[in-house]
Amino acid sequence: MNFGQIEQFDVSKESFSEYFERVELYFVANQIEDENRQTAIFLTIIGPSNFRLLRNLATPRNIKELKLDELCQLMKNHFESKPLKYVQRTRFENRIRAPTESINQYIASLRQLSEYCEFGTTLDERLCERLVRGINDEKIQRRLLSETDLTFQKAVTIAQAVTTSETGAKDLLTTGPHQDHKIHHLRQHRYNNNDHANKPKHKTFTNPSSTSQSHTSSKCQRCGSDHRGTPCKWINAKCFHCNKVGHLSKVCKSKNRPNHQPQHHKPSSHTAKSDTKNHRSYYVSEDQIHHQHHHNVDHPEPNAYDLFNMEQDLKTRTPVWIPLQIEGKEVSFQLDTGASATILPKTTYDNLLLHTPLKPSTVVLKTYTGDTVQICGQCRVNVQYQQQQTTNLPLLIVETAGPPLLGRNWLETIKLNWNNIFHTNAKTHAQELQSIVSKYNVFNDNAGLLNNHTQHIFLKENATPIFKKARHPLFALRDKIERELQRLENNNIIEKINYSDWATPIVPILKSDSTLRICGDYKVTVNKMVAKEETSNSEDRRVGQQACTW
Repeated sequence: MNFGQIEQFDVSKESFSEYFERVELYFVANQIEDENRQTAIFLTIIGPSNFRLLRNLATPRNIKELKLDELCQLMKNHFESKPLKYVQRTRFENRIRAPTESINQYIASLRQLSEYCEFGTTLDERLCERLVRGINDEKIQRRLLSETDLTFQKAVTIAQAVTTSETGAKDLLTTGPHQDHKIHHLRQHRYNNNDHANKPKHKTFTNPSSTSQSHTSSKCQRCGSDHRGTPCKWINAKCFHCNKVGHLSKVCKSKNRPNHQPQHHKPSSHTAKSDTKNHRSYYVSEDQIHHQHHHNVDHPEPNAYDLFNMEQDLKTRTPVWIPLQIEGKEVSFQLDTGASATILPKTTYDNLLLHTPLKPSTVVLKTYTGDTVQICGQCRVNVQYQQQQTTNLPLLIVETAGPPLLGRNWLETIKLNWNNIFHTNAKTHAQELQSIVSKYNVFNDNAGLLNNHTQHIFLKENATPIFKKARHPLFALRDKIERELQRLENNNIIEKINYSDWATPIVPILKSDSTLRICGDYKVTVNKMVAKEETSNSEDRRVGQQACTW
């Protein structure tokens, strides 16, 4: 009974050395020890084309007279010329693990490339060095570099352990209780007006729990992002929807519950208010929605657009309003070049455009926190701006209260008169400036004066006065220092005293016009004894917000 089977040699499938090793194992397994019999079996199984080749290589000798080792050497010399050492070393040094290649595959490839490099006794060291440099994985590389006495075998063990632990961690994340995960929208890249036909659709869909486990999402339950292996930084965040701590509003599960009302009653930053005195304006953030211009409104393409709210203080910044004629009715739109879509509140539509029929819209508007803004529908309207007449422009009707919003999709068609929008009256500004200058006399050679105000410096409880002796200035500056001190005294900026517990040395600064500025070096005296006023974080934020408005 024979064990195993040896097929014909095929150079496209394996090297001759690998093939001959299998032949030798076949002889051992079947206890074929006679050399003549081994030679006969070898010549029989290599196939007709290889037998013909071997006869040609053995010419002028008879192939039957050659021993098995001699036949094997002829085939090796023909199929396997010895690679050049330095070429193999170059390939070895340039070998980097591919992203889809496993650690074990990469290690096996390194061993194979090192076969003809003739590294000798340094083989283990060279393999270890190449593994560290070409592993192409930052985590594994940092782990290997942290070892002091690293050998090749130890490096292989560490790399395999890190890979196994990462795979196990992923399995743990995906084997928990199956839950629904909502993917709000998917984006790839920006498109211009010429390739809207090829633009992928951004769909909103829910991953059903009834499907197989392969659909289980590994996104974080707190923030919705994928940061497997690292703790979530939003663990202490407060949800704007349910007012609970531990997750963000975009992944809040209570939003999907029927008849659920948010716990907070104060309007959030993404809720539009109808108060015209201090309203909140919204804008849609998306690269383009130009395909809405070119497609029929009866079959709109489904898209997801982010809808953000920006609170605006009308006392500090006045919005720009653009008067437009919509189906013959005058409507003032707030200009927002950051918005992608033009939006009209439902209340304005009911008052002015009720005769214009609404069509269903599959556009999805989302707030910063992922909440969906209700869209009543969309329609096509005729628009007139000054002398420009434009027809069939798309208009989204939303349930949220707020001002009408003029977005970029209309700005691509309507050419606004930007010179008039940002026009400034130089004569009026000059009059205002002259009024301020005449009221506050600050442009003169005299020093400014703060009247009716006393400044207090609070010292530490154990503060003691510090008296520093006067420093000796350069001889060339003494006259200038005396003149500057006299000028300051004449202008009532400083005054002479006969006695004081505190004394601070002066620092003369020579200016570009050769005059002096005299400063006090208070860091060596009173600054050391001043009590620092501690403020809370809320107070710091309040002061910072006030400073930003000045």
